[in-house]
Amino acid sequence: MDYKAPRGTRDILPDEALKWQYLETKYRNYCELYGFGEIRTPIFEQTELFARSVGEESDIVSKEMYSFKDRSGRELTLRPELTAAVARAYLENNMGEKSQPVKLYYSGPMFRYDRPQAGRYRQFHQFGLEIIGAENAAADTEIISFCYHFFKYLQIENLAIELNSVGCPVCRPGYRDVLMPYLENIQDGLCGDCHRRYKTNPMRVLDCKEESCKSLIAGAPRMTEHLCSDCEKHFNDLQSYLHKLQIPYNLNSSLVRGLDYYTRTAFEITAGSLGSQSSICGGGRYDHLVEHIGGPYTPAVGVAFGKERVMLAMDWSKASFETAPPVFIATAGVNLEGEALLLADQLRSREVAAETDLIGRSLKAQMKYAGRQKYEKVVIIGEDEIEKGLVTMRDMDGGNQEEITREALFSALQQESSEAGETEKVIKAELTLPDPDADVDKTHYCGLLDRSHAGKRIKLAGWVGRRRDHGGLIFIDLRDRSGIMQLVFDQRLGLELFNQSESLRSEYVIAVEGEVVKRTDENINPSLPTGEIELYVDGMKILNKSKTPPFYIEDDLNVDENLRLRYRYLDLRRPEMLKRLQLRHRAVKVVRDYMDKYDFLEVETPLLTRSTPEGARDFLVPSRMHNSSFYALPQSPQLFKQLLMVSGIERYFQIARCFRDEDLRADRQPEFTQIDIETSFFGSENLYALLEGLMAKLWHDLHGVKLELPFMRMPYKEAMNRFGSDKPDLRFGMELIDIGDLASKSNFKVFKTALETGGSVKGLRVAGGSTMSRKDLDDLTLFARQLGAKGLAWTFIEAEGWRSPISKFFDQDLMLEITSRMEAEAGDVLLFVADSWETTCQVLGHLRIRLAPEDITDEPHFLWVIDFPLFHYDAEEKRYDSDHHPFTAPRIEDLPILENDPLAVRAQAYDLVLNGVELGGGSIRIHDSDTQARIFKLLGLTEEETKEKFGFLLEALSYGAPPHGGLALGLDRLIALLSGDESIRQVMSFPKTAAASCLMTGAPAFVDEKQLNELKIQIKPLEE
Repeated sequence: MDYKAPRGTRDILPDEALKWQYLETKYRNYCELYGFGEIRTPIFEQTELFARSVGEESDIVSKEMYSFKDRSGRELTLRPELTAAVARAYLENNMGEKSQPVKLYYSGPMFRYDRPQAGRYRQFHQFGLEIIGAENAAADTEIISFCYHFFKYLQIENLAIELNSVGCPVCRPGYRDVLMPYLENIQDGLCGDCHRRYKTNPMRVLDCKEESCKSLIAGAPRMTEHLCSDCEKHFNDLQSYLHKLQIPYNLNSSLVRGLDYYTRTAFEITAGSLGSQSSICGGGRYDHLVEHIGGPYTPAVGVAFGKERVMLAMDWSKASFETAPPVFIATAGVNLEGEALLLADQLRSREVAAETDLIGRSLKAQMKYAGRQKYEKVVIIGEDEIEKGLVTMRDMDGGNQEEITREALFSALQQESSEAGETEKVIKAELTLPDPDADVDKTHYCGLLDRSHAGKRIKLAGWVGRRRDHGGLIFIDLRDRSGIMQLVFDQRLGLELFNQSESLRSEYVIAVEGEVVKRTDENINPSLPTGEIELYVDGMKILNKSKTPPFYIEDDLNVDENLRLRYRYLDLRRPEMLKRLQLRHRAVKVVRDYMDKYDFLEVETPLLTRSTPEGARDFLVPSRMHNSSFYALPQSPQLFKQLLMVSGIERYFQIARCFRDEDLRADRQPEFTQIDIETSFFGSENLYALLEGLMAKLWHDLHGVKLELPFMRMPYKEAMNRFGSDKPDLRFGMELIDIGDLASKSNFKVFKTALETGGSVKGLRVAGGSTMSRKDLDDLTLFARQLGAKGLAWTFIEAEGWRSPISKFFDQDLMLEITSRMEAEAGDVLLFVADSWETTCQVLGHLRIRLAPEDITDEPHFLWVIDFPLFHYDAEEKRYDSDHHPFTAPRIEDLPILENDPLAVRAQAYDLVLNGVELGGGSIRIHDSDTQARIFKLLGLTEEETKEKFGFLLEALSYGAPPHGGLALGLDRLIALLSGDESIRQVMSFPKTAAASCLMTGAPAFVDEKQLNELKIQIKPLEE
């Protein structure tokens, strides 16, 4: 059998399903922004529900419904629309007894046996909104406003709102009396459907889409000219509110909802670019629907969107936004509904969720309603405030209120909305579970419970911490990743459970359940977030026992780091370690969301690649399938991210794992993580702005610190000359001072020799350094020699002048000049280094850090270091080497001197520095193969070596490579700075030791001979 989807239906495949998910997410977010709650009803209903609500004579009931009988003989129908089902649910579930109005939204498939054609299916999908229990025209405006702004948000163009009023049972008979004679006169020209039904349902003739009918009914009487006084007022109010919100519309007298329960407002929104499928939603008021299906008179208004039609009209290129709990807008006075709707509209446009009163309550009733619905903020507007351009904002928890301008209101609520969206998941005590009804050991987090949970039955699970036995009561601190909750085992609640609790020991894993109880005032523990409550346990399971841990699971641990690394899985249980991992998670999430905002794609690159010459040794991986060949683990994704630019990705980022086989320091690891970024057609200025924005967001979201933008920029030579470092710490002074011109006037041979050989003489002032002993100075001299200097000269500054072994080489005037230039005072010490320029700067730079003041601020001081040299000269190898990497582009203006004076060529490279720590760096890359080949030649690579090592890159660059550049940030170091840690090991889950070994797993380790034989590797014994 040739199986196919039934006629009039279709499959939605994964690529298209992603678009459906996107649209549905945006729709849910927008519904929450307007305060609508979701309702889900059965996919089929009693047939009579639709026959009564839609009308037995309608095409839907007579020709299009999918109806069937169940085994009991009941007539059931797959829903052809959902308004009737929502009305039935409203009536059946006594929603009329709740606070009115009830605002509901739905989403799902509908079914009609319609004639299949382009854009129309027998199973189709709709969104819908219903406001039930509101008679005021403000509710109609709310629905139309939602539709209009939602479509604008989705970038749908050429929108047109068609608006009409179809009256009510009071005024409609009079309109029928004038319409029928008109239709009688034109009946012979009507289409078959209209000719058949014009006597039973004449208003539907006005809505016929047949061109022959449209021309005939163009002169028909208009319903809006025959409205009763109430309907006329309602329609005028609606138009007034739409004008207030600046929502455009067209009056269309042929737009009708001619079914029995539709009253007053009818509207339709079209997107002109869709042609015959231009109608993307339609709705109106149905004040008598609930009454028709057996309930009391209940005013209501709603709309249905065709999902397929909306998707056709959408622009898919825009990002989404998150919403926060809504603000309630109350009115103090009459006829202010339009002002309230306008203010809500302005807040929603700023992504602040807002709701207004839609049923004309008094201010007192509105405030009571706001209190019952637990709104945190209520904004009150009255006639006096409107004249002054002010509003009153009331804090419902504290009771405080203040008059503020609208701009101040927008700013305050936008900030709160953003913060609420960021912290919602952090402060929620209940576990988010895929199936909340499933039986689980744990329903809440220990450390997030508070007094609002008192009286609730909950389940907790975690590790046993401190245990205190008070005779008939046993208190246990239960710990999970969120914090601690005190458990109470009361002997009176059961001897068996109490005896079981006596067996509990440190780090046992248990699951408990019971009731949360408020502690008495004298037993409150103010130092504990959960100190106002405790859990009285009436059920417990011991999930696992534990040996006695080698150290306490607590903060501020004074234990050897190697022991912590040996038992890292226990170390990570400690709260301060968990907080570091949580901070890392939040930071990475901020990075991903931020990069996504700027259209960056996250692309993974290979971990098994080929060895290429970079700054450190590669980790090699032998290949079993390719004898005598090796993969290399990447030191960075550099080559691949450049190739992605050639591939046309344009904007790439990756949270990338990198590997370097190098001798480790406190801030290095053999495997580490980078935030890797590469861009095309972007330029360095945009890269600077991108990274500055990312840093600002990280520090704001994670620490509440506002960074000053843009960051300072400093050329490499200036950084070295002033601070002796290409990653200067700007939090304190102590700048290096060049005294070469003055030193040349002295008789000190060390200074003169350095200058004569092209070197440099610089000094460093240590304020108050006269307290240093001769041993301290000897230690500093040894330190300078270890850094490569030939020695360190020094002098104490005293009121009488210099006190130093080198003072005899300087006359009095020269000493005064040097003292003056270095702005030294009595009680200071001056340190001098004379050597090559680079050594002089570096040695004094290290001394500057070593002698830095102790009271340095923790405030972040960012800067960009730019204009690095493209090359440095390797004296041992007697060749030039890349200062950054061989793919860094030289400054365009320096290209003419590339071969003649390579060391003077500046690179288009940049490093981001924070408080003396290099966060990361990057460069604009070479994108043409000719320039790349010139660089390789200067590096001493032969054509054969170039082709062997980088042939694939050069070939790729020859196929239209775009201008591109990027950078990489050290994620581990970034997190350490955010958490205030000196070592990156603290913020890594399973780091290695300084010897690049893992004490927990024993890596690296020997492998058996069989594995070595498979790889054709022979271990050479160490020589004695």
